Amino acid sequence: MSEECSFLLVGERNLKCEVQLMSWSPKRDLIAMATSTGEVVLHRLSSIEKVWSLPAPGKDALINDICWRPDGGVIAVAYNTKENGIAFVGMEKAQVFWTINSEQFSLKSSQHSIQWFESQEMNDLEFERRMASLTFKDYLAQLPQLASKDVKIIDAKLIMADLRFNLLMSCDDHSNILGFAYGIFPIFSVNVATILKQPETSILDLCVTPDFYHLITTVQSDKSHQKTCEIIAFDLSRIFEDILLCNEVSQKACHLVSTLSYMDNVLDCMKESCESVIQEMESKLTNYLINKNLSATIGDEFMHMLMWGKPSEVLEELLLRCISEKSIVKLGTLIESSYTSIQQLLTVNFLLASDTIYYHLTEIKGICTPSILGNLKLFNPSELDEIIKHVGSMFLKAVEMQQVIGKNLQSFKAFFHWLYSALLMLKGSVLDKNHQISQLQLEFVADFIMSSFIHEHEQLKLAGKERHFNLNKVDQYLQNSPLITPIKSSENEWYHLVDTTPCLTHNPLIMDRRPNASLRQIFNEVNEKIGKMLNRPELNLNLDDVIHRCSMSLPTSQLHTQQWFLPQENSKGYFLTLLSDNKMPCKEMCMTKTDIASRSTTGARFYFTSSFQSGDQVDQSEAYPDKCSIISVSNYNDTLLTCLLATNNNAHYVTQVSIPQLEQLAIAVDFATERTLSMTSLPVCDATSAIAQYCSVDPMTPVSVTSSGTRKVSCLLGADRRYVRAYDMDQVNDDDDVDVSMATNGE
Repeated sequence: MSEECSFLLVGERNLKCEVQLMSWSPKRDLIAMATSTGEVVLHRLSSIEKVWSLPAPGKDALINDICWRPDGGVIAVAYNTKENGIAFVGMEKAQVFWTINSEQFSLKSSQHSIQWFESQEMNDLEFERRMASLTFKDYLAQLPQLASKDVKIIDAKLIMADLRFNLLMSCDDHSNILGFAYGIFPIFSVNVATILKQPETSILDLCVTPDFYHLITTVQSDKSHQKTCEIIAFDLSRIFEDILLCNEVSQKACHLVSTLSYMDNVLDCMKESCESVIQEMESKLTNYLINKNLSATIGDEFMHMLMWGKPSEVLEELLLRCISEKSIVKLGTLIESSYTSIQQLLTVNFLLASDTIYYHLTEIKGICTPSILGNLKLFNPSELDEIIKHVGSMFLKAVEMQQVIGKNLQSFKAFFHWLYSALLMLKGSVLDKNHQISQLQLEFVADFIMSSFIHEHEQLKLAGKERHFNLNKVDQYLQNSPLITPIKSSENEWYHLVDTTPCLTHNPLIMDRRPNASLRQIFNEVNEKIGKMLNRPELNLNLDDVIHRCSMSLPTSQLHTQQWFLPQENSKGYFLTLLSDNKMPCKEMCMTKTDIASRSTTGARFYFTSSFQSGDQVDQSEAYPDKCSIISVSNYNDTLLTCLLATNNNAHYVTQVSIPQLEQLAIAVDFATERTLSMTSLPVCDATSAIAQYCSVDPMTPVSVTSSGTRKVSCLLGADRRYVRAYDMDQVNDDDDVDVSMATNGE
């Protein structure tokens, strides 16, 4: 028996922009809204208080869909262009930390629908206990933090904040479905149009069982110029039969993405430090001597002073007039500090991250062997071997660069020591033992002058300005181009042995040295190859994976759908699909029940009348004189729907009602069991008597409702799409003296 109640109004607000989509957080009293300008706005339940806003990524970027990660820590936003793709926004800081777009993923078009599902295979304690033996945290040290404030690293902790395995399902405009583990790793794909052999096919909705064993999707296609709706169930058990192994591979894939992002930023920091060395030398040393009346180049002048122990008259005058002992010491300290920073970044940060990459790749290779995963093919084995070989080459190149840095650092120290001593001698000071130069140091100085001070070098011009100082021995390793002066293999005994021994040269166990490639080049190749491996799913569902199909002929080309899964005790549960054969609002809706266990789909149509309201005036002139208009429907929880009903033609008097799912209605209806259903021939039932609670929202005229049974709230969007109301849906009657205040932090 229906009963009028007061769903507690907890907040209302007029917004600046029109709202297109709304989505409640599954864990906190927060609602995310997508505006007509492509902006994402987060509001609290209390008074619809604004928390933050995220502007559109581009001028014409609009939002197709929005959803929350099951733990409530991340919001996924699907934009209307494949270039913007899907953005992942941290709930706390409104920061986009990951993007799925056409640049790294082969997205053919924009993603029009996204949903996030979480595994419920076992309870939390059992899941954590079984995952404890699979973690890698005991084997790898944590990567050090980078000092630069501009560094933007994909944080694996934010990606996998929730230990439970989760799956982001995405649909595009070409009937492609992608399943992203943790929203990062595309573990499988399916093209529904190819399976149905119907090019004009669009995906309306989809859902996944909590054990990830079944995927059910509702599609609309055009067969012989007749619109049909088809419910298709796929078997995913071969993919997720061992969900813990899938979870481990997915976590390692996420850590690969995060570590590669870290390494890219390490290389940028190294390049920045190297540029600072060049800038210091240009501004504080060579600029003193540029455009002066020198008889030769800077390098020639320094070499002359080194060989004869005395500078030219012009150089002597400039050194005494422009350079002091203090400035030489300070400059030498700055240069040494920058070089040490580069060496530390390479030794500690980059090489440790390289070890991490190598570890995860070898672990993935071991897990993906047939003896462990059987016939399940997540990666291409030959592709994995090639990537591991490139990682070995990258490690060798980093060690090579480390040796070059060490040698150049010695030359730097020797040069500034010599220059400081020469300046003291020019000023007539007596040198003590600390300032005397050894023969080995003189060789370092000569090598430094010959290789570092140049007059013209076309490859080292920056922004049209010629450089007078050349640091190409180190800087060349950080450029995305071949080395200008690669080291000779004869200088390294091991390299010489490998090059001169045929059995070692072609040995697959020895990593390729690649003498002419730079470190940045090899890293970019590794990054690209790993990206292709992770961003192109090897698993593609086909017709053999379809376990159930049910077609439904439509009287019109318009279709509105919603789909969800209802678990049941001691069973696998079933899928409910809500359809309307026209755009909302409508007079009737159809609900189908798909039972995977019995491979059957049943359905019925339902409607509401205004008889649940006393004194309701019915206009007898209407074609449907006693039927309410269904404006919007939202899935509240496993047993209830939230509906917006208009009880008269002008929709001035609107009610918000809660009804049980149609499956729970005590209505004697003979459900259809054929493979092909006709929406017009389905049995019709009056669902009015099943209305549990209702509440008038007059004078508001809403056009959409979004509700959450987890938070026991709903949000109504006004006709102008700028006015919103939030309700506490805990069905509190007017005469109940109950404290209904709600915490804004959701805890």
